[in-house]
Amino acid sequence: MNTTLTDAAGRTVQAGDTVGGTTSGRYQTTITGPVLQTGKDQAKVLVTNRPTHTGARPGNADPVWISAERLFLVHPAGERRFVGFRTPDGRTWTRANLQRLLWEAPLVPRRYEPTELRSMYGADLQPVWKDVAAPAEEQTATAVVRSQAFAEAAARIHSLPQDYELDPGRGDARELLERLAADAHQADAYPLALPWALLMDQEDLREFLGDLAGALDGARSHMATQAGHVHTRRILEHLERICGTWRAIAETQHAHNTAPGPDPVDPDVVAYRNPDRPDVLLCRTHGDGWAGLTPLTSDDLPDGGLCTYGRPDEEECGRDVLARSPQTM
Repeated sequence: MNTTLTDAAGRTVQAGDTVGGTTSGRYQTTITGPVLQTGKDQAKVLVTNRPTHTGARPGNADPVWISAERLFLVHPAGERRFVGFRTPDGRTWTRANLQRLLWEAPLVPRRYEPTELRSMYGADLQPVWKDVAAPAEEQTATAVVRSQAFAEAAARIHSLPQDYELDPGRGDARELLERLAADAHQADAYPLALPWALLMDQEDLREFLGDLAGALDGARSHMATQAGHVHTRRILEHLERICGTWRAIAETQHAHNTAPGPDPVDPDVVAYRNPDRPDVLLCRTHGDGWAGLTPLTSDDLPDGGLCTYGRPDEEECGRDVLARSPQTM
């Protein structure tokens, strides 16, 4: 059963929307994928960005519940739709059952659960998405607005007072804007091929371009040494995989960056208690920003307490929660 749900930025999230989010608990994991179901203050999300599966963290094709305050809308279902997973043998696996998460592919006689599918292909499940084209009238309206904006900018440059030093550059700018205004009306004008790349910061953009350059260098070397036996489709699939991975990173990070920040923490808060595990007590350093924790002041802890972060498998923090940590000074 689906219920109305809003993400951390207050935007409505529905089944089929693409979202990004972070799971709660000790093994926090960033997830990107389509919403399978919405519940009370949480959404069940299909994992599409984790081809490497570990026992403690989910992998591709797993469903994961994420609380609303940790969720960010990336694409409404009307803009982008999840199709399924492509495997190295060229098959595309799609959901076969809405009640139970099973996967099927054409000409394959049986259906498989996520763990079975991952074991068959060494966890190499690549998500397949389909961008949903806007209605023709919406595309036309957008083209008209864009053309009018370019034309108005050109007219404003033309109306500027004469300046012998600036006029040559102004003339070039006006000519460019008038050309853009004319091109905006062309029905066959191509949009940007990688508009999501503009969402990246400089560091991510350099890494993305570096991955593309490395893949192209490898493809060039392969084509030079394997004349007549070039696996062009494999090369293309490798490039698509790189772009798909970086698109998920760019869009998820952009959704996170543009969402409103968390509410400021009360300066009187000294620690946090996990209501589901009363024995867990976290200091400000390890508790700030976690959803679902109960904030505590010194009045709530007359005898003090020690931070239990890291117990029992890692080195325990053990800090006296009444002692001021560097981040609260």
